[in-house]
Amino acid sequence: MPHTSRKKKPTQQKRARVSDEEGWTHIIKGSRSHAWKLPSTFQRREPPSIPSGFSFEKLQQQYEDHRLDWEASQCRSRLEILLSSGVDAVERPKISNAVCLGLGSMLDPEHRKDSFLQLAAFKTMLSTLGLDSTTSQVYAQDPFFNELDKELLKSLSIHVIEDPVAFSHIGPTTFVYGPHCERSILLRALEGRDPALVISTCVEENSAGYEAVADLDLAREFLRGRQSTTFPNFEPEPFAFNGMAIYWGTMRGD
Repeated sequence: MPHTSRKKKPTQQKRARVSDEEGWTHIIKGSRSHAWKLPSTFQRREPPSIPSGFSFEKLQQQYEDHRLDWEASQCRSRLEILLSSGVDAVERPKISNAVCLGLGSMLDPEHRKDSFLQLAAFKTMLSTLGLDSTTSQVYAQDPFFNELDKELLKSLSIHVIEDPVAFSHIGPTTFVYGPHCERSILLRALEGRDPALVISTCVEENSAGYEAVADLDLAREFLRGRQSTTFPNFEPEPFAFNGMAIYWGTMRGD
């Protein structure tokens, strides 16, 4: 993926952070920064091949095994509590649709277990937020999906759409789920769209985590006015949700 040259240092803006008794971090809202254009190209990987003799039914069973592990976890219980407390805040906009970015392939030899668990968690999130994927607009986008991935998602009433169509479905009443989505892509997907809820790779305000000044500015713009907390730990597979966070959108009246 192309990098933005470091010709200028990013403008430093002071923001106050206040943590409440429930663990949410409040970031004080300030002035808006300038917008950045979405890059015309992204680095892509080829979807993993389907092993000879591997069936959709086998994929379904593997997903079900991981779903049961997720459902039995304390992480799932803690996540439901966190999301329920956020939904109950009357000042928040009602979430009407969901977009999943960067889930990865359930046939990726290196990360398939994580993708299964992240998909199971996504279904829990939809249920807790009151989004029925059979009637609500629920989308998934990842150029790494192969045909069996798409078939599995379709069986779960999740609509697979092609890159970059998902970005056009993100708005102020959207829940965006980006488990380990490449941060530069995530930030550009969120740019100027102000979604109601984002659960994704951790977005930081310090320059150490960014190769491009543009990404740092986008991160600061995204964080302005949001509440955040870390994603609960999933002890059986710590890396499945490692480095993720929950970000609620700006409260009405801010």
